[in-house]
Amino acid sequence: MTPYLWLGVAAVASYFIGAFNAAINISNHYAKKDIRNYGSGNAGTTNMLRTFGPVLGTMTFFADVLKGSLATFLGMLPGLLTGDESLRIVGGMLCGLIAVVGHNWPVYYRFRGGKGVACTAGTFIVIDPLIGIIVLVAAIGCIFLCQYVSVASITGTFVYGMALVLVHMNDSLLPYYLIYAVIAWLMVLFSHRENIRRLAAGVEKKTDLVRIFSEKKENFQQKRAEKKETKRAEKETGAAVSSDPASSDGRSSEPASVTHASSDETPSDPASSASDS
Repeated sequence: MTPYLWLGVAAVASYFIGAFNAAINISNHYAKKDIRNYGSGNAGTTNMLRTFGPVLGTMTFFADVLKGSLATFLGMLPGLLTGDESLRIVGGMLCGLIAVVGHNWPVYYRFRGGKGVACTAGTFIVIDPLIGIIVLVAAIGCIFLCQYVSVASITGTFVYGMALVLVHMNDSLLPYYLIYAVIAWLMVLFSHRENIRRLAAGVEKKTDLVRIFSEKKENFQQKRAEKKETKRAEKETGAAVSSDPASSDGRSSEPASVTHASSDETPSDPASSASDS
């Protein structure tokens, strides 16, 4: 198989990898509900966080990052195997972007997917790990500060593209880096077009990550305390039952006492009864 034929196969595979929607599968498997029927209706990390909490939301995020990274790596393989640096970079960019297309418009789910931010982050990390990780951490910090995921997503994608172009300014592949950065940013802009309208109207919903994770921690502690209290009550009940000899013999002590009392009673004397009257 020639490198370019392998790249074509990897490109097709990348679409189907991206089309596997983590939010839909995780919500159906663990919550027994389709995330598209709840919250904003978007099958992505943010809606999973808001609807089902930080555990399933975090699982969704890392699954989307992983599939973006996997698709990008598949695209890089022909260049890695042949030692062709240009083919490695361009192949990775191509397959990474195709995976994002698959995520946003998955054939499995009638082309109704997510917004591709986490998947895009996965491609960013493989294309340039240092810039990708720095921008990802900065974007998460931005969400904690401003509480607008859409703002952090659009800004983070733009900053990554600018940094990528600046770092590779003297690289012969600069035009490809520029095209890759512009396309990635435009796809994020397009998928967030409704968010941009809401931001302009001042009605965009915030995502308070601190509150979401704090509530999860409080719920976990409350459930653990309830379990401890239930176990303690069960132990006390078991100890009380085992310490009661009557209950252990399976008989009640009351009938015996009644019988004993009745046997000690003497019949009343008729004469004395008459004299009392």
